[in-house]
Amino acid sequence: MTVLFSEHETEMKGWAEDYQTYCADENLFDTSKHTMRVVPCGDRFDLNLRYGVYFHPSGRSYSPHRYRSVSRQGGTGAY
Repeated sequence: MTVLFSEHETEMKGWAEDYQTYCADENLFDTSKHTMRVVPCGDRFDLNLRYGVYFHPSGRSYSPHRYRSVSRQGGTGAY
């Protein structure tokens, strides 16, 4: 969203971000088929690949997605 507005257009950028959040919250646009979730897994990378699972704290955010990827040491490791 930031690329659509100049640096000084803060109010318009805020409105656009609010509208984008509203559309997502109301499921008006399904973007899950175009979305990849990349999650860090550190030293459990091999375990996640072997069993095809990923555990994360319930407090982390979540959004609908079709593709998953796990990463270690800041780089994407597997899709």
